[in-house]
This record gives sequence, C-alpha cells and structure tokens, in this order.
Amino acid sequence: MQGEIALGQLVWVPFGPRFLQGVVVRFDEASPVAETRDILQIVDREPILTEPLLALAYWMSETYLAPIHQVIFGMIPPGLTSHTITLVRLIPDAHPEGATPAQECLLALLRERGALSR
Repeated sequence: MQGEIALGQLVWVPFGPRFLQGVVVRFDEASPVAETRDILQIVDREPILTEPLLALAYWMSETYLAPIHQVIFGMIPPGLTSHTITLVRLIPDAHPEGATPAQECLLALLRERGALSR
C-alpha cells in the first residue's frame, strides 16, 4: 500500500480494539516512536490537506505551541472525518450489586442527570 499513500490523505488506523482516522503528514525512513500502526485503508485517493497546508500546520504548531494533531484536525473541512459518540445510560429496573465507590458515584450521576454522552 505504501506506493498508494500520499501526504495529506485521510486514513484509517487500528488502535487496540478500535479504528481511528488520521492524516498522513510525513514519510520517514525510521520511526521516531517504538511502536507504529499499519494503515488499514485510505479514505480517499485525493489528499484532504495539501503540502503547503501541512507546512502551515507545522508552523502554527511551533509558533503557537499547539499540538500538531489539533492544528491538523482544525484544518479539515467539516463532515470529512468520522466521530463516534459514546452514550452511557442506566438500564431500566437494573439494580447492580457490589459496585465499587467509583461505580456508585457514576450510578448516582446517571440517576440524577440521565444519559451522558462523550
């Protein structure tokens, strides 16, 4: 797949049991981190960010001390990325037994406020 990958492309990458989207920002001979992940799929053949936009993102990150991933995802047009919303709610008539103090706190919060999303 390496020959097909271009700078600025939106891709899917596995992280544990989930899959996350990322943007190809650089090619290196050696990885700066110990563990890397394979790209599973390219979302679109056309890059969503051009090389000048990526250069601008790195400049903004360095100049304003902002994490590069936040700068890059702030440049992506709305609707191109996929987001997952996690909703936590109580099951009606459920009475969990043996909950830890932290779980009891969460249960009390859910009873008070209803479903919570992340």
